[in-house]
Amino acid sequence: RWECGPCLDSGVRVVPGAVRVMESRDQRLDNATVTYVARADRRSILGDSCFVSIRGTTNVANWLRNFQAWKEPVHFPYDGCSGCKAEYGFTTIWNRVKPGILAALRELGCVPAHEAKGRSYLTGSVYVTGHSMGAAVGTLAMLTLAELGYRVRPSYLFESPRVGNEAFVQAFMRIFNNETKPMWRVTHAKDPVPDLPPRILQYRHVEYQVHYSADGTYRQCDIPFDPLCEEGLFDGLRHLTDHCNLSLTPSMTICGCYGGSESGAGSAMFV
Repeated sequence: RWECGPCLDSGVRVVPGAVRVMESRDQRLDNATVTYVARADRRSILGDSCFVSIRGTTNVANWLRNFQAWKEPVHFPYDGCSGCKAEYGFTTIWNRVKPGILAALRELGCVPAHEAKGRSYLTGSVYVTGHSMGAAVGTLAMLTLAELGYRVRPSYLFESPRVGNEAFVQAFMRIFNNETKPMWRVTHAKDPVPDLPPRILQYRHVEYQVHYSADGTYRQCDIPFDPLCEEGLFDGLRHLTDHCNLSLTPSMTICGCYGGSESGAGSAMFV
């Protein structure tokens, strides 16, 4: 449902009944991937469009421990980029949830732009958002949706780890590099998650970044490795609370359900 105060205050409205919530579980992990797909009301701030939200892991600390032994990225199939590689786990999750997301979008009347042309009941516009692992999977989703012909609108991804190699980043930026800044990668203070997987394994971040300091001030970062946007390299889990405690939400945390009980870095969710 789309009834919480912050949801309504955002100016976003959802077409009644045009919501699909899907859960995909991997037995190797201790939590499921939950995706939220909805059709926005054409009178709302998003206009006639759909949006896809991908939840982060429900236990960030365990997730980081499970991936302490990061491996080099694996091939990510993308037309025109034979050298594109992405992290194996994120790629596996995206491949698992992709069929359900694409089916839900089509069911709600959200189709590639060329199919929507001239049909007022269809739309080719889609927004993507996610937090933590959900932001990483959302990055893959943006590239795939654009390749399929969707008009991927300016999207916000929060506290994303690095997703792919330099070839992947260059392919992403060729598609999305324009004056409207079609994607903002939001980071916070000394959160360790954006510093993983390590750069030594050839992982790189996509642009563009907005970094929020602990005092709530922020800086737009238009160049890679801006020292003013990198408050500290990964130093374990000492600053893991920075992964959740973000002043952009009324509850001052982006983890857990609004108004519900919180468990620090224990339950990351962005829906």
